[in-house]
Amino acid sequence: GTEANDGLEFSLSKAGRIRWMEGGGNLVIGTNAGEFLINGSQGLITPDDIFVAQQSAEGGEAVNSIQVGSMIMFISGDGRKLLAIRYQEDQNQWRANEISFTAENLTQGKKIISIAYARNPEAIIWCLLDDGSLIGCTYDPATGVMGWHKHSIANVLGISVSERSGFSILSLTVQRIINGTTVTYIEELGTDYMDSYTAVETSSVNVSIPHLAGEEVIVKINDNQHPNITLDSNGDGVLNYFEDRAIIGLEMPISITTLETDFGSQAGSSMGYKKRYSEITARIYQSAVPLINGRREKVRYPETPMGFRQPDLTGDVTVNNLGYNDGSIKITQSLPYKLTITGLFGKMTQNTI
Repeated sequence: GTEANDGLEFSLSKAGRIRWMEGGGNLVIGTNAGEFLINGSQGLITPDDIFVAQQSAEGGEAVNSIQVGSMIMFISGDGRKLLAIRYQEDQNQWRANEISFTAENLTQGKKIISIAYARNPEAIIWCLLDDGSLIGCTYDPATGVMGWHKHSIANVLGISVSERSGFSILSLTVQRIINGTTVTYIEELGTDYMDSYTAVETSSVNVSIPHLAGEEVIVKINDNQHPNITLDSNGDGVLNYFEDRAIIGLEMPISITTLETDFGSQAGSSMGYKKRYSEITARIYQSAVPLINGRREKVRYPETPMGFRQPDLTGDVTVNNLGYNDGSIKITQSLPYKLTITGLFGKMTQNTI
C-alpha cells in the first residue's frame, strides 16, 4: 500500500543476508556483503519514498549491533573484529573502521557471539566470546582513546546491560562447577574486586554461601581483609571474627603486562638483549599496593591503627634488585582492592645474549 502506516517491502542493491539492523537518525542495515543506509528523500521513509545506498563493504556476522554515541558497532564476517560505522562529513558517507586492531590476539581462534554497551560510570563495550570468556574495550568515542582487557570468570553464556539509578549494570549468565555439579547463575558485575561474591549481614561467625560450596573464598569484613576460609560441601564456613557485614567471594587477580622494552643499542634494536631492572616504580592512585614483577613493597605501616586496613595509597611504590627478563613489567593486584596505575618508571641495564 501507499499509506504512511502500511508495511514496507524493498530490495537492497546487492545480494546478501541481513545480519543486523540499527535505527536512529537513519536506518542502517548490515549484511554479510556490506552496510546500507535506508532513508527517504525528505528524511522520512514512506511506502513510495525509499532511498537505499551502500555505504561500505565490510560485511558482518549475525551478532547483535549496538549504538555507541554517533557510531554503530557490529562484528566482522569472521567473528573476530569489532567494527564501528559512523557518518563521515568530509566524505558525506557512512564508513566502517575496525576498533579492535590493537587487540586481535584476544580473539585468536575464537569468535564474538554477543556485544553489550555500558555507559556509566565507565564507557565499556563488552564482547562475549564463543569459548565462554569475556573481553571488554574501555572506549572514549570523543577522543578515540581505548584500552582492551580480558576477564576470566568461569563460563559465561550470555551478557546484557540495564540502566539502574544512572548506572549501567552488566548482567551475566554464568555457568560454574560447584561440588562437581554444573550450575547456572545470573550474576552482576560489581565493584568489590572478587568473583561471584555476595554480601553477608549477620551477628554470627557462622556463614553459609551455598553457591560457593567447597571453594576457598576471600573474605572482607567492613572492608578489612579476613584470612581466607574454605567452605564445606554445603557452603558453610566459620569466620575468625565478625563485625556487621562481610563480602565473600572468589579470588580474581587484576594484572597488567607491558610490552617488551626497546631502548636501542649500538646495533640498533635491543630486542635481542637480556634486560634487568634494578628498580621499578609504579605510580598508583587511591589503590592498595600491588605486586611488581612478583614482588611487593611493604603494605602496612606502624602508624595505621590495629583493626583498620592500610588506607589506599596515592603515590609511588618502588621495588629493587629484580632479575633478568625481556624488559616487560607485570603489575598484579592479588588483594581484593582497587588498582589504578598512572605511571611506570625504572632503572634498567641490558646485556647481549
